[in-house]
Amino acid sequence: MMKKQIFVIIIFILWFSLLSYSHGLTLKVEKQSPFVMVTSMYHGGSALTDAEVKVFFNDTQIEFQKGRVDKNGKFSFVPDRKGDWFFRVDDGMGHRKTVKIAVDTDFFTEKPAGRAPISEPGLPDGGKKSSEGTRGVCIYCKILLGVVLIFAFTLILYARKKKGESRR
Repeated sequence: MMKKQIFVIIIFILWFSLLSYSHGLTLKVEKQSPFVMVTSMYHGGSALTDAEVKVFFNDTQIEFQKGRVDKNGKFSFVPDRKGDWFFRVDDGMGHRKTVKIAVDTDFFTEKPAGRAPISEPGLPDGGKKSSEGTRGVCIYCKILLGVVLIFAFTLILYARKKKGESRR
């Protein structure tokens, strides 16, 4: 009977670990003059839909543009000057990520046709530490996973102790 309980706990831990991993965010940036398009998706591959987007220039808190991603998790904007642009997406359920997009002079001088998409790694929350931001997996999922692991480990130790006592 005790082996069955331990097996169920292990399955639950594995299932929860996979579930929490699938909720991290990935932002893919494509720069194609004259616009920048960002595709937002969860780590599991499903697109964010109707998530709030804010675009800032040089990490200021003044919004350049604001809107929502489409049903495919895509949002485009047209930068009006060179420099660092910050694209922040928030699904309203605790998943939030910011990516830094460097726009240089070449971006404005290139012809729209024939340019290949470029992906840039994101800087979560513009490189700032924030309790609202996430790095892959939401903070609440990490906390809950930690509590579940502690509970499962305690339960396993308790079960071993009880099994040892019952043999006496």
